[in-house]
Amino acid sequence: ELYNGWWFPAGSIVRGANCKRKISLANCFSRDTEFITDLGVKTFNDYSNGDIVNILTNFGNYVNGIVRNFGIQKLYKLIVQRYTVRKEVFCTFDHLWRTLNNNENIIKKTTSQLQKGNLLPFTNWKNYQKTLRIKKIRKNWKVVSVEETNRLEEVWCVEVPKYENFTLSQGLNTHNCTTISLGSLLDNQEWD
Repeated sequence: ELYNGWWFPAGSIVRGANCKRKISLANCFSRDTEFITDLGVKTFNDYSNGDIVNILTNFGNYVNGIVRNFGIQKLYKLIVQRYTVRKEVFCTFDHLWRTLNNNENIIKKTTSQLQKGNLLPFTNWKNYQKTLRIKKIRKNWKVVSVEETNRLEEVWCVEVPKYENFTLSQGLNTHNCTTISLGSLLDNQEWD
């Protein structure tokens, strides 16, 4: 956020200042968010910060991810629909989503940038090869709305190196959290 010509970082960056732990530029989900693991559907309630989880990616494979907690932040309600199924996801305003255009190219958007009708990828974890053959846009999730809530609580995500995505319950694919160290951010920037 810019104020009087100064950049003010997200709360997680300020919270991580003067510490060695990694911090996030795109925070994520409420603790009760369900996601797909090799052990079935789990929530962040099942894990602690730093736990390793074998998580489903958009490629239909399971890879190691690291569960991360990013402190208390405001949550928004994202409502998506696939056929007649509606799903509510509580996430931060700056969480990154993997959206699809008409050519099924991935375009990254934050929760605040999502608009009604945007397409979010579906990962068919039960029969991934069938999903690759079908490749019809109508199979994906459609954004219905993004609504502000009064929920202020701990937010959680999974850091998935290399793949940078994972799959929520019901096959809703999302971008993972993006973490950097504050020292790296400051050391690698040229300031005017």
